[in-house]
Amino acid sequence: MYQAVFIAYLTQGLLLGLAALALLAAAPRLQKRYGPQWLCRLWTKLAVLALTVCCAGGMVACKTVEPLPEEPTTAVSAPSETDTPVVTPEPPPVSMEAGATAVRRGADFLWSEYLTDGNGYYYHSGACGLVEPEDYDTEYISALLEETRRDDGTTWRDYLNDGQGALVKATFEAELTPEAWYLGKQYGEGRFHVYLIAPFDESQPCEVISGWQSADDPNQSAHFEILPMARELDLTNNQYRMLLHQCNTLAQAGAQNFFNPGDWPQDELETYLYYRSRYYSGQADALLMLNTDFSDTMDWNRLPVYLTYDELNALDFSEPKTAAIPGFPSPESLESDDPGVWSFTREGAYLFAEWPGVQEYVFNVYNGDAKLEFDARTVCVSGRSLS
Repeated sequence: MYQAVFIAYLTQGLLLGLAALALLAAAPRLQKRYGPQWLCRLWTKLAVLALTVCCAGGMVACKTVEPLPEEPTTAVSAPSETDTPVVTPEPPPVSMEAGATAVRRGADFLWSEYLTDGNGYYYHSGACGLVEPEDYDTEYISALLEETRRDDGTTWRDYLNDGQGALVKATFEAELTPEAWYLGKQYGEGRFHVYLIAPFDESQPCEVISGWQSADDPNQSAHFEILPMARELDLTNNQYRMLLHQCNTLAQAGAQNFFNPGDWPQDELETYLYYRSRYYSGQADALLMLNTDFSDTMDWNRLPVYLTYDELNALDFSEPKTAAIPGFPSPESLESDDPGVWSFTREGAYLFAEWPGVQEYVFNVYNGDAKLEFDARTVCVSGRSLS
């Protein structure tokens, strides 16, 4: 900017000097010819010329000169690995048709394969739903998909990101059998859900990838309906089911006329314990089963009055050794609530289970400790043949 102003002043000064020298050189001749008044006009012209040049220079000098815009500068740094954006793979969108198929397969698998073995539970209604990909990053599901390894070493997140299947949430209600209460099951009873993978390739089986998760919402807690026969006899579900299981086991062992198991031959007692242990998933000892069915006690280690320790330790109930009461039909399943051949009536604290014309068993209704819901049960006090 200042260089341009300097050059303008220098050029104008040179021109002014040349003009003045030319006039001065011609001054003697002109003075002789025109006289003194010409010299006056000369100095006047020089003054005007100087003033014109000065004003022009002043205009140049006073003009605002805008600075040239500076080029924007960008800091350039060496490339770094941390500058590379991390791209997290995302699962492809699931079509409505594929999602509906995955949910259907998940529900079929839940009820026809996963919950078929009672394992100490009665299973009730539930529902299945597709887990949307935006929920994969929640704390529990993220850990489930990334920490659980498949047989090939990949994770379930890899499997879903490859578009090979869908994640399904399966909900159900589980009610404990009366015997399972005595075994201290890992899960209680209530409303639960599991997560399972439903492959899009229907030749591949579904697979449960989580344990049981309890519903945290109290509005979704299970409310088990009282069974019709239990309501009729003024019993809890546990008491009614215990009664039915005891009757079926007594008949399968061939037990007919007695007041307690001390009246049975050893083979008959061992057969009773064999069939009874199946309701405990084979995890109960003889002492627990006999005290539960024939003693109104909460001391499961108390030795029954009709057995010695030597007799107890000698019991082998690994297989049945006596026949059932002739004509007795085996229960459809251990979880069946169908009374079968039995007709029940109640008189005060006593229950009478009758196989009309064949057998009768008498029970005492034991309500147990109010603090122990599972302790309420029926206790067998006698049996007699009606045939």
